[in-house]
Amino acid sequence: MNTSITTNDIEVAIKLGEIAFKSGICKTQSPFAATVAILKGQELGFSPMASLEMVQVIQGNVGLSPKGAMAIMSAHPEIIEDIKIEYLYTDKGEFFGTSCTIKRKGRAAHTEKFTLDDARNAGLIRDDSGWKKYPQKMTTWRAVGFAADIVCADLLGGLTRILIEPELYSVQEISEVESHPMIEAKEELKAIEAPAENITIESLLKQYGAETVVKVSNGILPQNAEDIRALAEKLQEGEME
Repeated sequence: MNTSITTNDIEVAIKLGEIAFKSGICKTQSPFAATVAILKGQELGFSPMASLEMVQVIQGNVGLSPKGAMAIMSAHPEIIEDIKIEYLYTDKGEFFGTSCTIKRKGRAAHTEKFTLDDARNAGLIRDDSGWKKYPQKMTTWRAVGFAADIVCADLLGGLTRILIEPELYSVQEISEVESHPMIEAKEELKAIEAPAENITIESLLKQYGAETVVKVSNGILPQNAEDIRALAEKLQEGEME
């Protein structure tokens, strides 16, 4: 886990968060949430764009997607010796749940189960839900989440709570089948043109700081030279006041 984040990392994350939110390629509620997802993902070892897919910010809580949790565990073979998924069936051959066993090197294996009865008790099984369409996948990710929460909290940054109990946050259930990958932007982002006086968004960030720039711009990234010039004038006026 990379816990070293520089001022430059924050400024880059703010710019990328603005672009990602405006383009529609992330499902956060604000550009600031996108920025948090990028920064938290960086701590966990993800690239900025991967962070927007793997990390969730829901109701002020940062959490990992199922794919994100599995990706981190799979990326550490020096720590995680084995991850075993087993589908559970009754004597009549009817599927009823999934178990996940995670084995860390030098430690005993730990197993967690999640069944369809658990899902019913939690009020998760509805006609229009993934539990009806993909019960194996849904129970699998719940089992993975519960096992990872106990065995790999250090690797996952303690971010599995939304994964194992999303109903507590009133959010849509997430599964590998119904995960929300990066969607294509409906419109291509226009390149930011440099004004004649060579004022750029980078130079404004360097001169005034990311927090001030975002506040003055109301969280809206300039789209052309005219927008950048207008933002620069607002920043100059604020500095003189």
